[in-house]
Amino acid sequence: MGLGAGLCGAAAAWPSRAQPTGTRLPGDPDETEFDARFDPALRMIGPALVNGKGPFSFVVDTGANRSAISEDLAERLRLPRGPNVELHGIAGAEMTPTARVDAFEVGGIASRDMLLPVLKRHRVGADGLIGLDALQGRLVEMDFRRRRVRLRRSRPRTLGNTRLSPEDLMPGEALPARYRFGQLTLVQVRSGKASITAFIDSGSQVTVGNSALRSLVRLKNLARDEEYRRVPIFSVTSQVAYGELTVLKTLQIGESRILNLPVVFSDVHAFRLWGLEDKPALLIGADTLARYSVLVLDFGRNQVVFNP
Repeated sequence: MGLGAGLCGAAAAWPSRAQPTGTRLPGDPDETEFDARFDPALRMIGPALVNGKGPFSFVVDTGANRSAISEDLAERLRLPRGPNVELHGIAGAEMTPTARVDAFEVGGIASRDMLLPVLKRHRVGADGLIGLDALQGRLVEMDFRRRRVRLRRSRPRTLGNTRLSPEDLMPGEALPARYRFGQLTLVQVRSGKASITAFIDSGSQVTVGNSALRSLVRLKNLARDEEYRRVPIFSVTSQVAYGELTVLKTLQIGESRILNLPVVFSDVHAFRLWGLEDKPALLIGADTLARYSVLVLDFGRNQVVFNP
């Protein structure tokens, strides 16, 4: 995320709390990988097939428990309409149309009979979102250095305190995690003496903190101009929130430490949805995740692995 005078805000995606749809086909590959690219906000964009057509460009969104499709692509493919569903974005919630998809395929892993929320393309920034419903039960390795995404079956077994075994994947610091609304939630994140509940959201362009966190941490002002620091946060829904862009002096993720991290502070709808209005909380977006060479979400072992 650029910090120049041209900054006017950044999109942030936190789709649907509703239950995912679709069924997984038998015979999926045990391991697969695909090339990805970065969009200007450092989000990973990967290929997806919709009803056997494509590939189309979808954001790999670990913050979305449901995949979604852009309105123009749904119209181009003439997808039949499904029922409206309530969709929760970072800035608010609204009833959203859905499209019926017979087959949705990512890296050779296919799901059938899905209802995908239909979103405005300018809110998504791509043809759609690859959510956790298309990745659930997998080990998802996002290699920012090589620009590749690797998916494989997660083998649930007890590991050591901090590292995955060499036969599984490259070394990295494994942090215990828990589920909330289908997402993995980090619990071992700190800034100074403040303990923070943090969510991994690779579909969000920016990292967002709440007021409870802001009151506890040391910040460094970007500029004296208040208008410069006030930025909009665009949701996948129609709402827009506003926050103050400033710099968090330190963020401790396990043993690794990030200095002078740009963070937008705002009491957005997502924090209320999680019941974290009064607790220090942080939504970790793509701008922070891309500082690591590899990020792994291991749903079988309930852990997130950071490779600095």
